[in-house]
Order: sequence, then structure tokens, then C-alpha cells
Amino acid sequence: MKNRPGVIDTLSLGFRAITQQLWVLAIPVALDLYLWLGPRLSPIPLIQRASLYLPSTGLAIQLQELLAGFNLFSLLASAILAVPSLMAGATTVSPLGQMVIEIDGGLPFMGWVLVLLPLGLLLGCLYLGLIAQKIREKPYHSLLRRIWSYWLRVILLLLVFIGGVILLGFPLAIGFTLVSLLSESLAPILSTLLLALLVWIWFYLFFAIDAIVISDAGPLSAIWNSINVVRRNFWSSLGLIILINVIGMGLSLVWRALGANPWGLALGIVGNAYVGSGLAAASLIFYRDRYTSWLEERSGSG
Repeated sequence: MKNRPGVIDTLSLGFRAITQQLWVLAIPVALDLYLWLGPRLSPIPLIQRASLYLPSTGLAIQLQELLAGFNLFSLLASAILAVPSLMAGATTVSPLGQMVIEIDGGLPFMGWVLVLLPLGLLLGCLYLGLIAQKIREKPYHSLLRRIWSYWLRVILLLLVFIGGVILLGFPLAIGFTLVSLLSESLAPILSTLLLALLVWIWFYLFFAIDAIVISDAGPLSAIWNSINVVRRNFWSSLGLIILINVIGMGLSLVWRALGANPWGLALGIVGNAYVGSGLAAASLIFYRDRYTSWLEERSGSG
């Protein structure tokens, strides 16, 4: 069994893969330019109407202000598929002037969400699939046959996640409420433990999407593959995930600082697309190498 590159080498290989296919940056760059310069889809009228029936607490007011400034087209930037976006959720005004499409009704709001979310997932599957084809050393044209399969499997994976949250969350919510009623001092401890549990689950499922686009895995197989890759490579997985998040969040502050003027923001959009794509490629490479090692060990032991 050949040696696999370490975490730093994997990051280097990820950026090298993106440098060899810079044209793939067109997807996140074009998406960010649209979110910046294109029309905004605003739920302000709907939020204003809903605020009449909501309690006037500090948290409720902050939530209303956050939703009022949200551009619903940001749903096209699928974070779960690692599509790097500097403008998703941003309130930066276009220097060209901006048309605002206002949503004034619950049904239109749900309609837009049900259209934009799947469309964003499809765009994300195309983006991540293009990077994966390079890493798998497969021809790009074969992606046309795979992208719909990726899209369906990602949707099914999300449904599995949602189902798991409901099954796990309902008894936990009841238990949390009962314990809080018995002892208020235990509530912060339980909240911390619940947060730790969610982080732990997220950590072990980090490579589930990678498993879909690299291994052509179904939803349940993707979860199983991700758990095994992390379990068998715990410390290197932890190191890579920490570095991906630290680099991504750290440089996002730099890109946003450049947004003081339009040219700086344009540079930030391109820089963010390159770095985010390099990190996504590194994650795919890490999964590919460790998954291959796992298969080799299984075949050798068999």
C-alpha cells in the first residue's frame, strides 16, 4: 500500500488541481457577481407583516432585521456543496443600482424557496462534479451523465439528515425541557453537550458529499464511507477540517475588508472563489486517498 500525502501536501495538491482548471472558478465568480450586481429577491413585506404577530423581544427583532436584509437568491450558493460565495447573505449595494423584487405572501415565498434550493444544489453538483472529474482523472463530458445522479443523491442525503434530526431532536427536546424544569442550572450544561454532539456528528459526516462525487456512493453508503474515513484517519481528518475552516474563515475577513470599494470587492470575489475551490479540491483528494487505502486494506485482509 503506497503512502498517502499528509494534510499539508493534500492542501497543496488541492490548489494545484484548481490551478490546472481555473475555468471552473467561473461558476462561483458568476454566481457572486449575480448576487452583487443582479436583482435582489427580498422578503421585506412578508417580514413586516409577520412582525405584527411576533413578540417584540430583542432576539425576535434581530431575527427580523436579518431576514429583511437577506437576498433570497443567496439560496443558489449551496454551502453544503462547498460552493464558495462572498456575496451570499451580504447586503452590499450594487454600484450600478439594483432592482428589488419584493415577496408579499407566504405561498410565493415558499415557491421561491422550493425552486431556488434545488436549483442551487444542481449548480453545486455541477461545480463540485467538475472538480471531482479532474481528481478522478475522468473526462469532463461523462459528468453530464452523472450530475443528475449526484443531484438526486444529495437531495436524498439531505432528507436522511433531516429525518435523523427529527428522530434525534424530538426526544432530546423533550428531555431538555423536563431537565430545565427540574433544574435551571443544568440547562447550560445540556446545551453545551448538545452542541458538542452536533459538532461530533458534523465531523464524522464531513466527507459524505465527497463520497457521492468521488465514489458514486448512495446516501447511506456516503454516510458509511465518511464515518469510516474519519474513524480510520481521525487526527489527519481533524487537522484537515480545522485547516479548511480556519483558512476559509480567516481569508473571508480579508476579502470582505477589500470590499470597501467595487474593485476591491471584485478582487475579493475572485480570491474567495480560488481559495474556496482549492479547499474543496483538497477535501476531495483527502477522501479519495483515504477511501482507496481503506479499500486496499479490506481487499488485503480478505
